[in-house]
Amino acid sequence: MMRLLGPLIIVVVAIGIFVGYTNVIYSGTDSVLEKDGILHLQTILAGKKQDFDNSTKYLATQTALNKTYASIAPAQWDQLGKLLPDVPDNIRLIIEVEQLVIQHGMIMRNVKYNNPTTAQATSSASASTPADVADQAKLYGTVDMEFSIEGQYERFVPLLQDIEKSLRLVDITSITFSAPDPKTNTVKFNFKIKTYWLKK
Repeated sequence: MMRLLGPLIIVVVAIGIFVGYTNVIYSGTDSVLEKDGILHLQTILAGKKQDFDNSTKYLATQTALNKTYASIAPAQWDQLGKLLPDVPDNIRLIIEVEQLVIQHGMIMRNVKYNNPTTAQATSSASASTPADVADQAKLYGTVDMEFSIEGQYERFVPLLQDIEKSLRLVDITSITFSAPDPKTNTVKFNFKIKTYWLKK
């Protein structure tokens, strides 16, 4: 009987140690060790590993973007600056359009445009409608411009094509025109265009 009692006591003590100490340390079920259990630490470690993997992917993407950025030639940067300037630059836009008009032997009159520095570069506190808030949240601003052109229709069509092909991004939002003058065969075209600029 005594021979069986010794091993039985050892087994009971081993089970007690496992339940009372080893299992608590492993699972962190004890209130004192709740935050320090091995399972909990393994979960934290897995999360840290995921963070590390994500940061590695981010660095690889950043390196690839930096290489692409460095490979862009200065001439291409100039073209991008003209396509989407970082200032409204209304005067340059008017000059560019007028030069095209003159090249096609037509006359430009009655130029009107909005002022983005007051209409769009305001703080979000001054926004009065959800549309205003949405516009201010955009990374780009717009310049709306109106003008009239007088000339013959045959010259107007090539002018329109040149405006569409111009380096600066321009959307023609409206065109209206009058009947040709019986004496000069000239037509008055009323333009509304929208162009864009990149907010800093």
